[in-house]
Amino acid sequence: MDKDKLKKAYNKFIEKLELDSFHTIKCNYFINTEVSGIKKNVRIQIISSEELIEREEWNQEKFAARAIYSVIGRKGKKIFFRIDTVNQFYFSTEVPITQELFELFCEFSFQAMAWPYFREMVANASIRMGLPLLQIPLLKRIPRKVDKGGSE
Repeated sequence: MDKDKLKKAYNKFIEKLELDSFHTIKCNYFINTEVSGIKKNVRIQIISSEELIEREEWNQEKFAARAIYSVIGRKGKKIFFRIDTVNQFYFSTEVPITQELFELFCEFSFQAMAWPYFREMVANASIRMGLPLLQIPLLKRIPRKVDKGGSE
C-alpha cells in the first residue's frame, strides 16, 4: 500500500478503534535481598515489546494485542529488583486490522494506551516489595520489538 493510502487507512482505523477489555496476564516481581541500598547507584532499565495475538488471519475487525514490559533495577552488575508484566488488550474497529496497520499501531498508538497500566503496576509492585515508590515517566518511547507473526 502506498504511503498516502496507508496514512488514510490508519487514521480511519484509529478513529474507529474501541478498547473492549483489558486483562493482566502476569505481574511478577523479584527483589534480591543480597543487594542493599536502593537509594544509591541503582540503574533502571525498561524493556518492552508488543504483539498481535488471537487471530487466525489478517483483516479481522476484532483483535487482541499484548504488551510485555519489564523494569529492572541494577546495582553494579547485580540485579537488585525486577518487575515483569504482561497485559492483554482486546479491541474492535470498523476497519479490519492488517499487518501494516498493526505495525503503525504499535509504533504510534499502542504504547501510549498500554503504558499507563504498566506504570501503575510498577508503582504498586514497588511498594509491595518494600522499595520507595518507583514512578516511571508518564510516557517514554523506549526501544521495542514487534512480533509480526503473533503468538499465544
